[in-house]
Amino acid sequence: MARAVVEPDLAKGLLEAPTRYRIPGAELLVIRIDVYTSRVIADATNPRTLNDIVFPAAVAPGADQTSRYRPLEPPTSNAYDFTINVSSFGQLIWQLDAVMAATIKENTPRPPIIEQGVMEPPLAVPACIAEPGDKVVGGAVLIREGSTRVSHAQSILGLTAAALLRQYVDDRTQRQLIDELNTIAHSSASSISEHDAGRIRVATMPVDLVVGVEPDAEAEVTLGEAVAAKVAQDHLNHKKEWKAAAKEVHLGEQCLIALHEESLLTDEQKSWLAGRLSSTETVDGEMMTEDDRWAELLWLFATRSRPQAAVVRRPIATVLEREAGRRRVSNRADRIPLAVALAMRARRGAVTDTAVERESKILESAVPSIVWEVAWKPTKKPVKDLAEDAIEAAASRTRNKAAAELAARAVWYLARHGQLSMPRNDLGAGGDRRLPSELVAGMLASPRGVRQLARAILDGRDGGLAGLVLDDAGTVDVSGVGTPVQLRDDMVRSQIVPRSGPPAPPPRNPREEFMDAIAALGQALNSVRAADEDLRKVENGHGSPMFQVEGVAEPYVEDFKRIIDEVQNHLGEYVVNWRVVGQLRQQSSGE
Repeated sequence: MARAVVEPDLAKGLLEAPTRYRIPGAELLVIRIDVYTSRVIADATNPRTLNDIVFPAAVAPGADQTSRYRPLEPPTSNAYDFTINVSSFGQLIWQLDAVMAATIKENTPRPPIIEQGVMEPPLAVPACIAEPGDKVVGGAVLIREGSTRVSHAQSILGLTAAALLRQYVDDRTQRQLIDELNTIAHSSASSISEHDAGRIRVATMPVDLVVGVEPDAEAEVTLGEAVAAKVAQDHLNHKKEWKAAAKEVHLGEQCLIALHEESLLTDEQKSWLAGRLSSTETVDGEMMTEDDRWAELLWLFATRSRPQAAVVRRPIATVLEREAGRRRVSNRADRIPLAVALAMRARRGAVTDTAVERESKILESAVPSIVWEVAWKPTKKPVKDLAEDAIEAAASRTRNKAAAELAARAVWYLARHGQLSMPRNDLGAGGDRRLPSELVAGMLASPRGVRQLARAILDGRDGGLAGLVLDDAGTVDVSGVGTPVQLRDDMVRSQIVPRSGPPAPPPRNPREEFMDAIAALGQALNSVRAADEDLRKVENGHGSPMFQVEGVAEPYVEDFKRIIDEVQNHLGEYVVNWRVVGQLRQQSSGE
């Protein structure tokens, strides 16, 4: 630390009266000092850029330069400093180089740093670099907030990660740089190039160096929590907005860390779910499939079961309160995107960025509401058994945990292979605007649909696309050359889950007849919605919808409203009766 600071004596004096930053539950103590730019390092796990790192879940470590090492875990905090755990110095150099390049590419400070130097002090912490076995092999002034400014300044100086970690730790090399820049600075102003002037401006930079934390009375705020809170205040609130995917994958990993700290995940489970294990590695002695990882992530972020739900909620609620002024956490908008972002670490690097974004959008949209409305959990049950249980639920017009698990696993492969698609809005009358989640929910309502979901899992585990299921028995269609006909989104929409909904099975008793009548009402309402969509799509030949040009005659509208109002009144009556029966059942059971 002393060798990084330009004026060590000044720093020593400031330690007696540090600056105090107020954070929730504590005060963070810092001193503002100048440091040599060549003796600090950016955060190699900068969450803004982690989607630019290839994870083992997508490509096994060592396959090429982009996946040469396993990505670093985020630094951990101790009582007085941080620790960067590495397998070797090479791993740290590899990832730091990648992050510096990504940071420079994605963020351009205004005004340019080469013209003004670093004006706003980054937040720095002291850190040890430790190899396996807690063997400390070095130290660093680690920038926890402000990696963009630091990376640009070091790029202007022509510094690489290897130079920072292996060369400029040597006093002789550092002195040569200082002497070179001093020689330039003392030469004629007219002879100094713009680039050399920029190098002089960025040779040193101010930092807010963290020197401690003082928790409030009865509060328990660690150094790591205090620094994270300060980073959140400074970084997320007013700097350039993060890309949504970077924000989501970072917050998702924070949730995994919280689960691990509560002993709800083992070390290997946390690494596996974070994408840090390859597909050939075991998790606590067991081999896992792609859908195992996705199903576990989806369950952790969607479940209402405690304590998992409460632990996951805390980091999300903290960010929501800070950014949106609310603490209510919803499944669809707040939780599911985090599961998707972490799951897609198994695809980033294996396919193009465009493909990743497309798959992410479909996957998020394909998650049906059953996964957070039904109490389920990933199991080791064979797909065949899950399908049989789900078919029983479909026959009785109910939903069970087997159906939820089957759907959760299937959507991973259907999204990955593009066999579900987002709805198109340019097909005019007769177009289908249902979301993938509606299609999946519809598939769970019929034996054929359930068999199709099961086929997607089985074929996906074999590395292929799902074959088209023709009937309730699960028969797969075969092409003229003897290969399975591959399922397409339009087949799902037209054949397996038509807009009118699945046909009701013949009634066998009053209870089933009643459930079939409910299904028939749902089918009719789906048809009404489809007819309304068709009406609104009809154009006048000049690109304007007819309902906007001419409207709908009042007698028609009044008739439609009368029917809808009558049905709506009935729906209210149905709900009231359902609640009364539920209360009677609770009383009779003694609850």
